[in-house]
Amino acid sequence: MGDAGRSPQRAAVVVAYDGSVPATAAVRWAAQESLADQRPLEVVVAWRRALTGRGKTAGDNFARGLAQVLADRAVALAREVLGGSAPIRSSVVHGPAAGAVRARAGRAHLLVMGTSGHLGPLGALLGSVSRDVVRHVDVPVVLLGPHAAAYLETLDVNEDL
Repeated sequence: MGDAGRSPQRAAVVVAYDGSVPATAAVRWAAQESLADQRPLEVVVAWRRALTGRGKTAGDNFARGLAQVLADRAVALAREVLGGSAPIRSSVVHGPAAGAVRARAGRAHLLVMGTSGHLGPLGALLGSVSRDVVRHVDVPVVLLGPHAAAYLETLDVNEDL
């Protein structure tokens, strides 16, 4: 039997998560959007080998474990909004954050990211994941900066959005 009897899976709302306040707001916002548009939600967490205090790298298992803790935290945040109303999956990806997010965004309906809000020369100097992603993806992107994140954190997203 071919695919004729199956309904196509809807493209997900993808949200990048790094544990920051803006990323936490992005997860909540993305979950609400997922619910409103009846789409699955995918949380993306990137990880790289962590440096220890002596300039050596910690083991891959340690770094991946920390990333998995972040992913689990983001899924729990999303469940607060979604309950059981939409599927949630997480992707813990080894590599630079911008590349991991770009790879997942290629199949997304919408991409949501928190951002520190560094613009202009400071943002260019620091290297912005959101700036890199926005330049290279072909899907709509919602960026939530620190002011939006602070405002969203004061709302009960199930009632106010």
